[in-house]
Amino acid sequence: MTALRARLKIYNTETRQKEEVAPIDGRTVRMYTCGPTVYNFAHIGNFRTYVFEDLLRRTLKFLGYSVRQAMNLTDVEDKTIQGAIAQKISLDAYTRPFKEAFFEDLQTLNIEKIELYPEATEYVAEMIAIIQRLMDQGIAYKGKDKGIYYSINRFPSYGRLSHLHLDELKAGASECVTTDEYEKENVSDFVLWKSYDPERDGQVWWESPFGKGRPGWHIECSAMAMKLLGESIDIHVGGVDNIFPHHENEIAQSEAYSGKRFVQHWAHSEHLLVDHKKMSKSLGNFYTLRDLIQRGYTGRVVRYMLLQTHYRTQLNFTFQGLDAAQASLERLSCFIARLHGIRKEKLHLVLDLILEKALPESPEKKQWRSRILFDLKQENERDILDPLILEPILKRILFQHPEHKGIVSKILTEWQDEKHRELLIPILEKVLRDVPERTRLLQKIIHDVRNEKDRDILNPDVMKPILHKVLSSFPDKKERVEGALKEIHTQEKKGPVFAILQQTMEKFVLNLADDLNISPALAALFDMVREINSLCDMGKVSIHEAEETLDFLAKIDEVLGVLPLKPEEEVVPAELLDALQKRELARSEKNWQLADECRNFIQARGYLIEDTPTGVRLKKGKIL
Repeated sequence: MTALRARLKIYNTETRQKEEVAPIDGRTVRMYTCGPTVYNFAHIGNFRTYVFEDLLRRTLKFLGYSVRQAMNLTDVEDKTIQGAIAQKISLDAYTRPFKEAFFEDLQTLNIEKIELYPEATEYVAEMIAIIQRLMDQGIAYKGKDKGIYYSINRFPSYGRLSHLHLDELKAGASECVTTDEYEKENVSDFVLWKSYDPERDGQVWWESPFGKGRPGWHIECSAMAMKLLGESIDIHVGGVDNIFPHHENEIAQSEAYSGKRFVQHWAHSEHLLVDHKKMSKSLGNFYTLRDLIQRGYTGRVVRYMLLQTHYRTQLNFTFQGLDAAQASLERLSCFIARLHGIRKEKLHLVLDLILEKALPESPEKKQWRSRILFDLKQENERDILDPLILEPILKRILFQHPEHKGIVSKILTEWQDEKHRELLIPILEKVLRDVPERTRLLQKIIHDVRNEKDRDILNPDVMKPILHKVLSSFPDKKERVEGALKEIHTQEKKGPVFAILQQTMEKFVLNLADDLNISPALAALFDMVREINSLCDMGKVSIHEAEETLDFLAKIDEVLGVLPLKPEEEVVPAELLDALQKRELARSEKNWQLADECRNFIQARGYLIEDTPTGVRLKKGKIL
């Protein structure tokens, strides 16, 4: 199922209204996202913003946009320098471990790797060039401390992003501010270049036309954004705490430098609170991602917790909320496992009939059937009856039989014939019903399908070239091929499940396109789970519908990045699998003593025997 096409509208902080995203160049959305200041491990408040930025990127791509994104790493700033001086190491030695930790945390949260991760220290030359032009224009000046400052009075629209009225705030403010972070009440000329101070800066400095020193924080992002994405970009993203002064100052220095509009859309995520309080180490409510991982939560759970609330709403973090996020993912995991189970169960019934027919009469026949089916149930692959999976199992179990090659070949052929008979042949017979040589053509098509070795034989893209080739001599070839593809397309969309999936996709896409309205998008997903679970309860979900639903979930997870689409890899010791197989055989033979001994052996090693729709399996756990 393909996603619906929709145009994304996001709330623009500057205009205070939702606006459609339309790339400036008509092709690629160029997006700049504020990254971390690498003086410590990022906390969950930071990651609330980074997950929002990832959701925005994924949604853009999902809706068909091309994206080029940059996220800065601020490695020269007051706090990074203070840390390096305190530890008596170089700036790079101090920041490098935090940079590496940041990328590890991104991976833990399944945040997509983007195109560009510029580090501020690598773009100082570009910063100096911007400052020099601003000085040449008379917009920047040298202060009494020999630092270079931006004169906000020379930029008439200063305050338009944060909706400040400069004439009301300027009275009583200081002439200029040397720190990188300050409040609106202290609005004033801001620093572009900090003159070198040995006590403050240690060994961190660069030569420049304005003297020895280092850049201020605000100029860094302007330089990196314009260098990598151009002087006018489509979207700039960050947290609400970046609006003033950081993003306000970015606009002033970038537009004065280039004479162009710097950003088309400004998007900001709200604060994360902890138990309705601002996160603070002094209050004991300060958490990094690593703190939560150490408490036993997974990156998937933390990601879901961070993205489930709309980005422009404050997110109140509690451990109860984190547990609720975990419960939501477990519900989805159970649903996905159920779909896999339906598919496995029904396919195993078909295979059992094939084995009964294909295996030679022998005292070992029952044991062979049991072992083949048991080994297949342990497979985590979705297509458990693909020849690449089934064939080695058959060979391993039947290798001692003198005619094992012929038996394996017969089973695989029977299975292929069953799939073709049940799924494809009725469609082709309908299309070719008036053709005298129908049987020969059917055999030719099936032969070519087998040569393709494609798992999805109802895929129109797979069948189209095959049908064109086989029916090439027919004058009405085009009509017959289109008729067959139409039947295949119709076959894909039969049953109530498809209608549910279609409706869910529409709701999911339309809500995301409306300023990333994630809450109703997730609500649509869980409504779908409830409805299809009800159909499962009534036995009304076919193999094909289970596969369609799994494909649908994989599609929307391109945006969410949280769904447990594949079973967690768990390596169960071979001796325990052998014990489980012996227990099942003992139970079938009513040897209860041996069955109990095998069960006790398994449980003594910390595993539980769990019943599933496809049979029993082992699961790591505690005995209650």
